[in-house]
Amino acid sequence: MIATSCHCGQIHYRIFTTTTANEICSGVQFIQAHGLIENACKSLARFVVPHSKAQTIQEHGFCKHCGASIYIMDDKGNVSYAVNHLTPFQVDYSGSLNFGL
Repeated sequence: MIATSCHCGQIHYRIFTTTTANEICSGVQFIQAHGLIENACKSLARFVVPHSKAQTIQEHGFCKHCGASIYIMDDKGNVSYAVNHLTPFQVDYSGSLNFGL
């Protein structure tokens, strides 16, 4: 599990994944996984892309205060969560057995 937040700290979220911290490179990386946005009502904004054959991204979630990406959803409904290396994140494997990872 990776616990992280947007740049300004208004949105905190957890990503349940088997990707380890040393597999994640610099910049922003989107990881396809299950996630939990803890305080979405507070600051999460959504941009829904009009349907297009050329565009595979259908929805983009971001912080309405700082603009940091939180997630993207493709045209098949797969959600990928953002891990930004400018924001500190914490990897926690203590509950991984409970999730079958």
